[in-house]
Amino acid sequence: MTKKTKASISEKEAYLLDAYLVNKDVDMFYYLLRGEKSKATDDNLHRQALRYVRTPAVMEYLKERRAVIFSETQKSETVGRFRDKDTVLSALEAEIPFVKGKERAEILLKIADLQQMKQESNKEPEEERVHFYLPLHICKDCPNKGNLVK
Repeated sequence: MTKKTKASISEKEAYLLDAYLVNKDVDMFYYLLRGEKSKATDDNLHRQALRYVRTPAVMEYLKERRAVIFSETQKSETVGRFRDKDTVLSALEAEIPFVKGKERAEILLKIADLQQMKQESNKEPEEERVHFYLPLHICKDCPNKGNLVK
């Protein structure tokens, strides 16, 4: 595979990469990019697609386009958006495929901290027990009046 530069990305590739950013289907992206049916297995095609998407020029293009596309759509949505734990987690999870190395490890650690995985693994599950208390009645029909019935 030849090394791609940012300038060598064609209009078709750019259009398909923009579609990939939105729907995250790397296999369909690669199939449409190739334009022909391959004899390779699905696993090998998936590996080839991931290898293509991870080339430096494509990663740079995706990074720039992600910033442009998602900043335009989320300008009005960002106010008060990250106040919920689930939205913060989903935003961090969305960034995982696009980062490598130390940044990826930091994101995974932050996700673990938000989900409180360390605290949950140390706790043993407590058995929940429900107690029912019934009132005691005095038996009026028994010969031993005044005795409590259990």
